[in-house]
Amino acid sequence: MQSIIAIFIKQVQDILKNKGVLLQAITFPALAFVLTNFVELPHDIPDSMFISLFAIMFVGLVMISNSATIIAEDRERKSLRFLMMAGVKSHQYLMGIGGVLLIFALAVGALFAAMMPGFSFMERLIFLGSLMLGAIASILLGAIIGMFAKNEQSSISLSMTVGMLMGFGPMVAAFNETTGRIFSIFYTMNFIYHFGEYSNMTRSLGIILTNIAVLAVVFAWVYRKRGLRS
Repeated sequence: MQSIIAIFIKQVQDILKNKGVLLQAITFPALAFVLTNFVELPHDIPDSMFISLFAIMFVGLVMISNSATIIAEDRERKSLRFLMMAGVKSHQYLMGIGGVLLIFALAVGALFAAMMPGFSFMERLIFLGSLMLGAIASILLGAIIGMFAKNEQSSISLSMTVGMLMGFGPMVAAFNETTGRIFSIFYTMNFIYHFGEYSNMTRSLGIILTNIAVLAVVFAWVYRKRGLRS
């Protein structure tokens, strides 16, 4: 537990020094708010479209990039090797950095949920809950990228490429049936912002949780294989 707390505190200090990360917390919700309130949409498009799209982009792009950069930086500075030699397990390390990122995601996700037009309190909670599950998946995916990247610079390139795919893919998939089938297995395509039948909601949650489980197993394996090669 002490290891998790120490990693958590260190990461909080690093994020507070990073103005770029703090700017991300403002930019995406601000763009969603402006476009939702000042752009008139056709009648067949829900008013929540811009909020949903920017929420997906935030979780799929920003969270992957932040997670990958943090871990790649730890590897480049040899601090991850030190932690592993000190007996820090993969889940302890991930809980330390992931806890900070999840708090960050919760704060931004709450802004998106609060902006959802015409949603009840319960619907906002369900929407926020699905975003948080997606954030967990993105943190894991970013962590895997950070472990594979040669250095911090290469992690930025790799995470941005994967993040663009995961963040913008669902927007393209919404207008293309073939692409929609491909992206239907990924968590960013299954956030709950259209409240239809509960069977669809259950399916979406099942897909997100499956993504999380697979990514967690992959990260644990990569952590053991590559952590000491930092």
